[in-house]
Amino acid sequence: MRSLLGFIIATVACSGCSPAAMEADSSDRWVGTWATAIQPPFTPEVEKALKYDVEMGHTLPSAGLENQTMRMVVHTSVGGTRLRIRLSNRYGTAPLAVGAASVALRQGGAMGAAVTPGSLTGVRFAGATAATVAPGQEITSDPVGLPIGADQDLVVSVFAPQATGPATWHRLSVSTSYLGRGDLTGAVDGAGYQPVVTPDLSCWFWLAGIEVSGSPARSSVVMLGDSITDGRRSTQDANHRFPDYLARRLGNRLGVLNMGIAGGRVVNDAPCCGASALARLQHDVLDQPNVSDVVLLEGVNDASYPKMPTMTADDVVKNPLVPVTAAQVNDGYRQIIAAAHGKGIKIIGCTILPYGGAASYTPEGEAMRQEMNAFIRSAPFDAVVDLDALMRDPAQPEAMLADYASMDKLHPNDRGYELMASAFDPRLFP
Repeated sequence: MRSLLGFIIATVACSGCSPAAMEADSSDRWVGTWATAIQPPFTPEVEKALKYDVEMGHTLPSAGLENQTMRMVVHTSVGGTRLRIRLSNRYGTAPLAVGAASVALRQGGAMGAAVTPGSLTGVRFAGATAATVAPGQEITSDPVGLPIGADQDLVVSVFAPQATGPATWHRLSVSTSYLGRGDLTGAVDGAGYQPVVTPDLSCWFWLAGIEVSGSPARSSVVMLGDSITDGRRSTQDANHRFPDYLARRLGNRLGVLNMGIAGGRVVNDAPCCGASALARLQHDVLDQPNVSDVVLLEGVNDASYPKMPTMTADDVVKNPLVPVTAAQVNDGYRQIIAAAHGKGIKIIGCTILPYGGAASYTPEGEAMRQEMNAFIRSAPFDAVVDLDALMRDPAQPEAMLADYASMDKLHPNDRGYELMASAFDPRLFP
């Protein structure tokens, strides 16, 4: 493994930066243990372009669910004595009827939809087992008395008795979800469930976050980024994403929330992927409970998308992306830094990884990446972690080291994600 000395290139005291709005008593203090960046559903035209095909058994976000239960597996970063879940209908066009929901611990070392006997617990909303989430809204469940540990798989099941219409979702879960007919929220053995199938292998519907109380963690770290943060090309169901490794690097003493969106950009929305980092900053970062730190790693798609040499789904549906300049992206970084500091949140910037040899690579995009990285290294972040210097091949500095790159040469492999997390000095997160 490469020596990690010297990759944290700046640490600046943040005047007034302290964990935002923290309660003193851990039994009342809610801290995020898991979260995901919610996205608008695909249109049927985009699904066709991306080869989402119902005849192949694919689950379609444009159609949503009806009389079906989705069982979703997530991975905690910190533990607690109680938990609550957040369900989102932010991008829905009709009320979302939740007929029932449950949480459970996953059977240790097991795959599939089975849960640990005795752990399955029903979830209530304002005292009721059912709830309705209006379009554009989110709901938080009542506290559930299910103690959970750090670095542990948790299973959340949601039953949709009525046609939901287009579903608010997260496209790239890198964790297999399961779907079954009828109300299967109480199925301990997982009978009746089948794996959710999409071209991205799996996804999450409606589940936006899980928070814990009674936790030794006082705050959480939000990781704001694109597919590299989201975990693309990491091993399915292995929890080898960059944020997973960082949570373990920090000893699971802080919540780590993965707010990566595959295809996401800093300045402009990506029609097939979701809102820009600027547009989703309030919801995905600032509104999370008890956030003390943000890790920002985003910008490669701003550099590469306008000059993408291969046809994308956006080209197919005649909705081209709007090019941006390095100066515009750098101004976006300034706005994100200012917003974080305005809430008393410390922000750590990461330089953009090299991607030479990827389908989206061009010399023009590389020049833009270099300009953005030069800004990141000198910007008023509270610290900067130079992932570019860590991951680049000295013999070919526009490309990632082969040992740490996946086959697409844009995303790291599992070893690369682990190396990235190892570059963070835990003392950055007091």
